[in-house]
Amino acid sequence: MKHDADSALARAKDKLPLSDLWRLRGWPHEPARECFCPFRPDDRRKSFSVFKSASGEELAKCFKSGDVFDAPALLAAVEGMDIKAACRLFIELAGVKGAPHEPRQRPRVRQIEAPAPAREKPFLPELRAPTGEEAAQIAAQRHVSPESVLYAASLGVLFVARWRGFPAWAVTDSERSNCQFRRMDGKPFPHPAGAKKTLAAPGSWASWPIGAADLRTVESVLLVEGSGDFLAAWHFITAEHLHGRCAAVAMTGAANWIPSEALQEIAKKRVRIFPHLDTSKAGEEAALRWETQLTKAGGSAHCYDLNELTTFAGEGVGDLNDVLKMEPHEIQKLFPIAAF
Repeated sequence: MKHDADSALARAKDKLPLSDLWRLRGWPHEPARECFCPFRPDDRRKSFSVFKSASGEELAKCFKSGDVFDAPALLAAVEGMDIKAACRLFIELAGVKGAPHEPRQRPRVRQIEAPAPAREKPFLPELRAPTGEEAAQIAAQRHVSPESVLYAASLGVLFVARWRGFPAWAVTDSERSNCQFRRMDGKPFPHPAGAKKTLAAPGSWASWPIGAADLRTVESVLLVEGSGDFLAAWHFITAEHLHGRCAAVAMTGAANWIPSEALQEIAKKRVRIFPHLDTSKAGEEAALRWETQLTKAGGSAHCYDLNELTTFAGEGVGDLNDVLKMEPHEIQKLFPIAAF
């Protein structure tokens, strides 16, 4: 088994050199012969180096400590992982089969008095508020108003950052448990498993509904799926002048359930759910599941019917963001969307 694991790691190193891993994970600065250390924010003298060994493998060296890193070791150092977990993740990122697994252990009886371990927060780059020009760029890409982008930014749920080597916009909330990135130019991120339009920060809690941490003062919630619809929801909240009264919350996948840590807070509000419509029916099933969860928790929730709506191009509306691609007079017929 150890031979298979070592072989998989060697193949992964061939497929995913250290500098490519650096850019793929969106670590700060750029890898170079002389560069800043990605895990030491106090590095001001470019005390780090990425170089090729005699065998051709890319390695990195920290001149302050004298430590030399291969790709999985650097992954462990930057993202605060143990080396076994870093090796497994590195092999997965490289798309190599045969990742090593932890040996099975007998289940342990949980001690009632033992506190649950704190959930680790995801690794995040520097997040900042968008400029007016950046807000306009995001707005044009997503068919929303620049005012709604700036309003979401002012609430601390939308940011811009550099992610995996690209300028990107990100959605998260004050909990910082889940953070999702999209490229500013609208193109997908390159990824070993295939191009992806949205990427989560490493360690993100995929089930955490983005926005659920900041609902204390609002009366109602637009519950959507994905970061695109998250911005569309803020567009309608802004257009209908519901500042401080209504908020957007985004589930980041149809397979997710609303976790108990967020369910009770969302269930205190009036909730309107906007499903994703597609041939798989996964989005509609998810919306009904979330509606059932909220109703059983004592909340008031219902799904919005997007069926039979068409965009100006004659295509069926598949989600809330597609509503913004309808003819303006047809959108006006739907109002109010956020006020309910």
